[in-house]
Order: sequence, then C-alpha cells, then structure tokens
Amino acid sequence: MPDAAAREGALRVWLPWVALGFLTAIVVLQETPWAPLPVRNEPALWRSVVLALASALLLRLGWRADGDWEARQRALGTLSNSYYGPRRQALEEAGAVGGGIVGALWWGAMAWIVLANGIRHHAPAQGLVNLQAAVIVGVATGALIGALAGRIAGSVWETRHRARRGLLAR
Repeated sequence: MPDAAAREGALRVWLPWVALGFLTAIVVLQETPWAPLPVRNEPALWRSVVLALASALLLRLGWRADGDWEARQRALGTLSNSYYGPRRQALEEAGAVGGGIVGALWWGAMAWIVLANGIRHHAPAQGLVNLQAAVIVGVATGALIGALAGRIAGSVWETRHRARRGLLAR
C-alpha cells in the first residue's frame, strides 16, 4: 500500500489533468444537442479552458517551484529546507481552494439561467444538472488558476523573505 506522501504526489500530478478532461468533455458536449451551457456562455468557456490549460502546463512544468533551493541551502552549509517548502505548498493549496470557490461562484452566477430554462421547459432536473456542470467548470478552472497564483505568491514570498534575512545566494 503506498504511503500518504506517494498518494498526495499522485493526486497533485493527475488532478489537473482530470480537471482538463472534464473541461474538454464540456466543450465537446457544447457541439451536441445535450449542451450543458447556453451559447452565450461559450466565449467564457473557451477563455476558461485556455486559462486552465496554460495554468496546468505551467504547474506541471514546475514554473516558479523553487528549482534552485539546493544551491541556496548549500551556501548556508546545510541541505535542510523544511521551512520554505511547506509554506509554499500551503500557499499553492490555499490558492487552489480560493480560486475554486471564486470560480464556482462566478460560473454559478453567470450560468444560473440554465436552471431557470430547465424549470420553464418542465425539465428542472436537467436544468440543475446543467447548472452543476457550469459550477464544476468554475471549480476546475478557478482551482488551476488559483494554484498557479498561489505558487507565484509562494515564490515571491520566499524570495522576499530570504532577501530580508540576507540568505539569498548571490
């Protein structure tokens, strides 16, 4: 049985791609009679997909993920780096949660009309499913963008903190 760290690592690797798979499914469904979103929301959907894809790629490539910490720690005479890593990770995860919440609220407010249309056409269950799909689009997009924003915030924080403490290897 894999340990918790291995499971967490696998989750961090695959979860962005699951979110992108869901967004791709929604885009594909938009071209069928079962389109979950109104046509007027398609430009926002495409912007969301592009932003989510860019965020997922930057996260996966390790952009701003503190690639040179070993050199900086070696300059201090140690390889222990238990201070900055967990804090950067917490900022990234908080950004993902916050972004997911903001994205869900924005997409839910923008696409509430699908529920009203479902009720008007005597299909409230279908309207609710479509609204939930719109909210999940917001969660997926917002979480990926928020995680990237959290990673950038963590990188900026670490750089400033190290500079303030005089620990940057120059």
